[in-house]
Amino acid sequence: MSKQGRKHFTPEFRLEVALLVVDKNYSVREASELMNDWKINSR
Repeated sequence: MSKQGRKHFTPEFRLEVALLVVDKNYSVREASELMNDWKINSR
């Protein structure tokens, strides 16, 4: 069995999530889910 480590996020991703949390009053979870959905759909 391999042990999974922590996820690594780019500084850009972290900044976008932080802006959603601070400016738009999203929860951290909501903002990260929104960004993940956007990232997947933008491919």
